[in-house]
Amino acid sequence: GSGRAWLSIVGDLLGPSLEGLGGLLKLPYGCGEQNMVNFAPGVSIARYLIETGQLESLPEVKEKAINVLQTGYQRENRYRHSNGAYSAFGENSWSDRGGCLWLTSFVVTTFCKAKTTGLIDVDEAKVCQSVDWIAGRQEAGGNY
Repeated sequence: GSGRAWLSIVGDLLGPSLEGLGGLLKLPYGCGEQNMVNFAPGVSIARYLIETGQLESLPEVKEKAINVLQTGYQRENRYRHSNGAYSAFGENSWSDRGGCLWLTSFVVTTFCKAKTTGLIDVDEAKVCQSVDWIAGRQEAGGNY
């Protein structure tokens, strides 16, 4: 038989995947932790497409990204405590009374990244309250 070889050269590693990016955007659902599992990657995908100047050329993906970001943001705020903390099941759950440090940190980081996209409005006052809650958990030695 005869041998064959293929060579592909791409300047952008995700270039061949752009058409399938919409499939990576998943609508957030579930508890506070599950919601973040789909919300955070949606934020990262949107940021990538914006930073590489590709989002405007993919209107269906842009529409889906906006929906994922809006839905994830709104749903995550259902698990926000009045003190600024976030937890898996919210303030009124018997298991989540004090809030969760790691989840609150993840939410704050992701909300700040989502704000940079300009695709959704993020309440900065609520983010600041959450940052204050996190800072209030720090021990004298710097540990959390």
